[in-house]
Amino acid sequence: MPCAFRRAAEATTSSTSKHRCVPPTSEFRLGRALLSSPEYSNSSTLTPRPHLPLNDAARYPGMLEVMRLAGYEAMQAALADGAEIIPIIGLPPITTNNPERYVDQIFDEVLKTFSRPDTLVTSLQDWKKGRRAEVQEVNGWVVDMLKRHGREAPMNELVVKMGFEIESGQRQAHVNNAAELIKMYHSITGDSQPA
Repeated sequence: MPCAFRRAAEATTSSTSKHRCVPPTSEFRLGRALLSSPEYSNSSTLTPRPHLPLNDAARYPGMLEVMRLAGYEAMQAALADGAEIIPIIGLPPITTNNPERYVDQIFDEVLKTFSRPDTLVTSLQDWKKGRRAEVQEVNGWVVDMLKRHGREAPMNELVVKMGFEIESGQRQAHVNNAAELIKMYHSITGDSQPA
């Protein structure tokens, strides 16, 4: 899978050199945070019910906004770490100065082109198989990176907390999790919750 980011210092290297994804850990944590669960982030795996495909999670009332906000935080973390946004998945070169708009474009393309009706994000696939998901490595990285730069990533922080609770058996992946995620979204954005 192509990387959505590269380090700014590597942007000037020869075109034949390979660019490391940001952060320089396995798979392309940040790009996957943006692509698999705008999720973006793993927020789509926590709700509404176990085994819910990505498209269904995105259509669940309030969850698309949750996933996008987690993606915005991921983008902020990448930029804070010195990443440069580069086009991926067939998108044209970036023409916007609004990183959040680019996150929206990536997510829209993933849902439209790369996500089938039964597409499950990687964390949900791991949990279905009884494995630990990479919640810390994806969403936790976002939290840690922004913290290093004196900023917060409250949506990703809640996703990490809830993911760890699911993995430890303290919480079930259930529709009830949506309310907590959506409440956090409204708390962060100041948007009033629908009645």
